[in-house]
Order: sequence, then structure tokens, then C-alpha cells
Amino acid sequence: MAHGSTSKTTLKHVIYVTKKRLTDLLIRQIGSPDRGQKTYFDDALPGFGLRVSQGGTKSFVVMFGKGRQLKTIGRFPEMALKDARIAAKRVQGEQIQTVSSAVALSPLSFDEARGRFLADSETRNKPRTLFEYRRLLNRHFHFTKKLSEVTRADIMKSVENLNGKSAEQKHAFVAIRTMMNWCHRYGLIDASPVPPLSFTANARSRVLTDEELKSVWHSAADYGYAYGIIVQLLILTGQRRGESAAMRRSWIDGNTIVFPTGFTKNKR
Repeated sequence: MAHGSTSKTTLKHVIYVTKKRLTDLLIRQIGSPDRGQKTYFDDALPGFGLRVSQGGTKSFVVMFGKGRQLKTIGRFPEMALKDARIAAKRVQGEQIQTVSSAVALSPLSFDEARGRFLADSETRNKPRTLFEYRRLLNRHFHFTKKLSEVTRADIMKSVENLNGKSAEQKHAFVAIRTMMNWCHRYGLIDASPVPPLSFTANARSRVLTDEELKSVWHSAADYGYAYGIIVQLLILTGQRRGESAAMRRSWIDGNTIVFPTGFTKNKR
């Protein structure tokens, strides 16, 4: 493939490598391939990457569209990494807005709109945030109708079903509000049907005693794979349920679990 002027290419011209979080230091250390081009995709922003040519040219690229095209958005070091990430998000956002405008002419179902929202969230949000959006929206909001036909009453009925589970109710409400605001912003609906409400979660007033914790541990062992093991893992690590449920094998180093920066609630 010719070097330099080409701004778009299809996947068959790209040689994939393991995803890594791109940094200025890593980019400077990456050498030229023996032939052709290699593309290093950024683990922090899906679809964004660095393409390195045989001649040593390093260009930032972004993947977009159903055809999964690659578009060159600038060269390193003339364009800084942080500016390249911003440009990549802009290209992906413009693509989503273009697609949204086209599909607005033909009514979307709620499920289709939810899928589009989650796909966009994957390019913008941290893994834990995406995991929670997907979990909450799939678990608590089921509407077999067009997106434009979902009413405030429909949404509040689903939210009220969580009465007695204050924390889950609050998180579910925030998730559906975020999704509907996104749908409105991209022209899929005229206005968000979610009312301006707030929820307060009650603080925990007690913790398990040693004997209670021991009982839970043995009950979990009797339950077996996989939920019993997950409960035991929560006891051993003190992690939140969502963090353990989203854990990846690559995060385990010997006897230590290393969560990616920004994945946990306390950012540590």
C-alpha cells in the first residue's frame, strides 16, 4: 500500500498487534516494521490507534462506520497524542450522528436505541461505566415498542419496581436518564421522557459478624461454581460486586489482582 497520502483503508490492509495503552514514550519506542504497515490500537479508546509504516512514518488513525474504515487524523509528533484522541472521538461522534440522522427517518425500537447508546458509550466511557450501563439497562428496562413510544409512565414503572433497593434504583434511574438524554441529543427522540428526579441511598448501618461471614463462606462453597466462587472472591478481596463480575483473567498476576487505572470506583 502506498505511504503518506492515503487517508482511508480497509481492514484487510492492516496488520493487527496486541492492544496497548498508547503513551508518548511507547509511541517513540515503537520501531518500523520490516515491510508494509502495522497498526497499534489503543486499549484506552476503542477504534483509535497508531499506524507505523516501513519508512518510519507514524500516523494516528481512527476506525469508524459499519465498514470499519480507518481514517488518518494526523502524524506524530506534529500532532500530540492527547489532541489525536480528541480528534478520534470527534470523528466517531460525527459518524454516530450521521447514522442517527439517517435512522431517525425510520422508527427505532427501544432495544435498537439501547444498542446504539451502548456502542457509543464503548468509545467514550471507562470499562466499569460501560459495564454498569449495560447491566442496568438490560436488567431493568424492557420495552417492546418503538423508542418514540416509550413514555414517562413506562420508565417510572420500571424504576418503581426497584423500591426497597435504594442504591440499585438510583443507579438504574441515572442509566436510563443518560441513555434517553443521549437519544435526544442525537435526534432519535424529540425530548427525553425521563423526569428530573433524584434518589438518596441509605447508608449501611451494620456489617457481618465473623460468625455470619464464616456461615456465608461455607454456604458459598456448597453452592459451587460460579456464583459461590464469586461470593468467596468478594469476601477475600473486599471488591465491589461489579468489579469482580467484570474481572478479566489478564488482570491476575500470581496471587494479585491488578485492576486497570480508572476501573474501580476510587480510581485506585
